[in-house]
Amino acid sequence: TIRYFVTTTCACPTGQSCIARRTNEGTLDVDTQIIANNVTALAFSYLTDIGESAAVADFNTIRAVRVTITGQTVTTTALSGGVAKTRQIASIVRIRNRRL
Repeated sequence: TIRYFVTTTCACPTGQSCIARRTNEGTLDVDTQIIANNVTALAFSYLTDIGESAAVADFNTIRAVRVTITGQTVTTTALSGGVAKTRQIASIVRIRNRRL
């Protein structure tokens, strides 16, 4: 099993949130790696034949997955009033090699 999640622990720098990738969860050989720093949110939504949803009961209906990542700056500038700047990126990933 592979799991992606936002964390402030593991090897994430102090005061930051990171995306982590964990493999072999539930075994004695768990491996967790930080794959991105300064991330405040990670969201998945599933595109099916009937629309888009945050949760799906039947995985066979999923045609694509929208991945949305939100990040923010660690340091601020005088022009931003001392507030961290945030940016968001989204991408749609098609599911390949599916039996219909």
